[in-house]
Amino acid sequence: MDRKSLLDSLERTIEILKMKKRYSQYELYNDRKLLAMLIEEHEMNIVFEETAWENAKKMNEEYSIVDWRSFELVKAQGLATYIHLYQEDLNLYKRLVAEHSDQIA
Repeated sequence: MDRKSLLDSLERTIEILKMKKRYSQYELYNDRKLLAMLIEEHEMNIVFEETAWENAKKMNEEYSIVDWRSFELVKAQGLATYIHLYQEDLNLYKRLVAEHSDQIA
């Protein structure tokens, strides 16, 4: 993993975890600001996952741990999990923003 990036994100990660403990699921997914923080967490997780796969690729190039077809399949599945959750929350966020805009107009 990219140790520097992890350490740089530690403070923000702690803030997000505390926020998640403070609010109910309903509040998290119905408040644009709270949901924006969840989206930020998804984005950080995706970057960390991509970095982990880059490191795994280097190790596999060096040590031939698994065949490349299997590697790519598992990588795609792992990344898809993070991206799917991110997209769900992002779509909800966009809907909340649109609803808020309609209420103002």
